[in-house]
Amino acid sequence: MYQIQAKLDSKIPNLSIKFLPGNRPYKQAGGGMVPIASDACLRCGQCASLCPAQAIDPTRPYQTDPHHCISCMRCVIKCPVQARSINPEQLAQLIERVKGAISSRKENELFL
Repeated sequence: MYQIQAKLDSKIPNLSIKFLPGNRPYKQAGGGMVPIASDACLRCGQCASLCPAQAIDPTRPYQTDPHHCISCMRCVIKCPVQARSINPEQLAQLIERVKGAISSRKENELFL
């Protein structure tokens, strides 16, 4: 915390970051899990109004645009009748792929 304040308080703060770990080039986003609505969908539009990516058209809330969906699952959580879900097979595959990366706690890092 003090390092951040010291950098901001300097006369001419250099806000660029010299190095960030990771594999570049980063992979293109997309292709994630897109929630689908079941026949239980009431077409209330609550999911559309709460979608941060506007991937659900309020006039057709039973459909999700896969090109805009960020797979945040807010629509799944907020659906009043639990009509939205993701494909269970896709979820199982995702869990298997990331099992190693999420098996232990990672400490926060600060890059100044």
